Amino acid sequence: LFVFIDPFGATGVPFATVSDVLESRCSEVLINFDADGIARNLRNDHVLDEVFGDKSWHAVRDAPLPFEIQCRRLLLLYKEKLKGQPNVRHVFSFEMRGSTGLLNYNLVFATGHPRGLEKMKEAMKAMDQTGEYSFTDADIGQPRLFRFDDPEEFAEKMYKEFAGARASYNQLNNYALDETPFRNPKKMLKFLEDKGRIQVQTVPGRPRKKGTFSEDAIQQVIFQPPDAHA
Repeated sequence: LFVFIDPFGATGVPFATVSDVLESRCSEVLINFDADGIARNLRNDHVLDEVFGDKSWHAVRDAPLPFEIQCRRLLLLYKEKLKGQPNVRHVFSFEMRGSTGLLNYNLVFATGHPRGLEKMKEAMKAMDQTGEYSFTDADIGQPRLFRFDDPEEFAEKMYKEFAGARASYNQLNNYALDETPFRNPKKMLKFLEDKGRIQVQTVPGRPRKKGTFSEDAIQQVIFQPPDAHA
């Protein structure tokens, strides 16, 4: 079941309804988290209490912050609530901006299966290539446009996350799905290997060519400590 939800539409969609949909392991949702909808209802406790399912959003609303930062914090809060649903394993948001660069809305996707998020990212990448959409990450702070084919910025984020640690391919794949625009970590790992910032240990009897990252051949990836390449 794939459900498109507009919680700020004419009839509204309480979070309890979203939770009910996600009770099934076979359900996925794509939610239009609309900046205009937030702006219209920022002082309407009843509407946003229903959208969030509680009053947790009040602390963000009452903070003396620019509206766009409030939108980002409300988005992060909503994503955390989705992640708290028992059958949800992956939540990712695509921030959409108009030609003037102003925030229009976020599309928030939640699924219980990694393949669902892989396919959603494929669809978003196809739209990105038309030049009709702008995508940014959802980090609080200065918005930064990303390209689906440019791994450098997100490779740096991955390195900071795992610096000095060892990680399985599955761990890195989950990180790539949840925290980057990529469907898997391969482009980011290639960038880091070219820079000498990781070492790849392979499964015995499964040799690999440098720059390739077959899931079946990788035993673990060793991330160099931050000062090892200084």
